[in-house]
Amino acid sequence: MNRSICRLAVSALLVLYLPASAQNLAKKKNIIFIISDDHRFDALGIAGNTKISTPQLDALAATGFYFPQATIHSPQCSPSRSTFLSGQPAHRHGVFSNDVLKETKDSSRFFQQPTLPQLLQLAGYHTFLSGKWHVPAEPWKIGFEEIRYWMPGGAGAYKNPQLAFGNSKEKKKTIGFTNEIFAKEIISFLESPDAKEKPFFVWFSATAPHAPYKPNPKRIQNIYEGKTAKQLLPPAFPEQYTPGDFLHYYQAISFLDELVGRIMRTLEKTQLSRETIIVFIGDNGLMMGSRGMKGKVNPYEESVRVPLIIRMPQQNDTVHTITSPVSSLDISPTLLALAGVKVPASWPGRDISGLLENGKKNQLDYAITEWADNEHGYAAYRLIRTKDYKLIAWENLTKPMELYHLTIDPQETANLAGNADYKKIQQELLNQLKQWMSKTNDPALNWKNLPGK
Repeated sequence: MNRSICRLAVSALLVLYLPASAQNLAKKKNIIFIISDDHRFDALGIAGNTKISTPQLDALAATGFYFPQATIHSPQCSPSRSTFLSGQPAHRHGVFSNDVLKETKDSSRFFQQPTLPQLLQLAGYHTFLSGKWHVPAEPWKIGFEEIRYWMPGGAGAYKNPQLAFGNSKEKKKTIGFTNEIFAKEIISFLESPDAKEKPFFVWFSATAPHAPYKPNPKRIQNIYEGKTAKQLLPPAFPEQYTPGDFLHYYQAISFLDELVGRIMRTLEKTQLSRETIIVFIGDNGLMMGSRGMKGKVNPYEESVRVPLIIRMPQQNDTVHTITSPVSSLDISPTLLALAGVKVPASWPGRDISGLLENGKKNQLDYAITEWADNEHGYAAYRLIRTKDYKLIAWENLTKPMELYHLTIDPQETANLAGNADYKKIQQELLNQLKQWMSKTNDPALNWKNLPGK
């Protein structure tokens, strides 16, 4: 299918999702979607980490909903962001990993269905982007009408970076701290008349706390002055492993925290706060030495669990902690529902807007995480995670199934798969996982390593 036909097909599909309420823009809420990069779940004050300074994010959670059990559907930059944009799991949208993206010569095979920003734009939203991109297809081709400074690739310098601007991929040296450059563009938009003309969807994808972690402003460095990485370990970090560079990792997060605070104050100053939904989520976690591992992609907690905070307009000053196992796959359909836009039937994520109304409706039993790339040195897997248990199934026949009791073994040290006392739990989780795989036409359902195959 050539590119022009693809665009026509998407345009035709978009018409199907035009909501009946699209003309009543005054009632629609603004949305600011903030994505941190390589942000593990416990690198947040509200997560019980007293070593890190995140007062702004903690304050955001104090007036919103905090999801301590949130997981990412594919724990790496490109597949994770592609899921946010497409509403699809990796085995459907095709961006299996960053390596797949590197090999892509023709991006027309991606995003052939309506994307989140396209659907919001069709519903009358002004769609705005500033930040890291790192997905196939240029942002202006899949629904972003206004693009400020952006980073086409996956990482870059923390100061004086090479950035593109507007509908161009040409990169030029840009003076300043990278994430502050992005945040200033967003603040500039919020202070402009455009922000009040019609509802907006702002995509702020930070590079923090992705490596290289630094430099950060001196005032941020001063927060951790005299501290060593070992003194900054998050709660329950296993003593037998060598930790990563938590000092500069925390600095990067604290600077992002400051920038989020500036955006929040701008919303108050412009009187947009009571009309704006804010979502803060990590694109994936980072092992940082946990289990003796340094990267992401892994099916373990430090890699798949991420910070998630959602602040609804006109909430009171009470932290609403939602312990349901929400997935990043649920975010896009939820945002469409909150915007009054019909969610495509092909999107398998769950609308959790009921949870945001009273915290009791639409309780969720489990979340699914997948690693779909088996060609670039990683082992493909699928996992199902509840509040209490996690089951991991690998494609590789030499890797046994893993089952962990997360409430009594949060570091996942005791594999209970095959244990007679947990036989029923293991089978129930496996059945739920296979049902989800069948529902989403996941080719992994044919793995020989899955019992019953």
